[in-house]
Amino acid sequence: MGKEITGIVIEKAYHPPPGAPDKYWCYLMVETESGERVNVRLHQKIHDKITFGDKIRFNKPSRKNKRLRDVQVIGRAQIE
Repeated sequence: MGKEITGIVIEKAYHPPPGAPDKYWCYLMVETESGERVNVRLHQKIHDKITFGDKIRFNKPSRKNKRLRDVQVIGRAQIE
């Protein structure tokens, strides 16, 4: 199992290669508690549940090209 990471979502993006289904190419940019920025790939079902500014927790994937299976939202963004 990978290392657990906690951070704030600072960017959401879709980067599907030509002809690829969108649901497999969703990304989040997360600023971790240590100040490091991490770009992670995940399924669209999870991606759609998360908004900018949410505080999330997840286990770092074992490989760079592997998608996240589970993300826990531990704090919601305050929308004004």
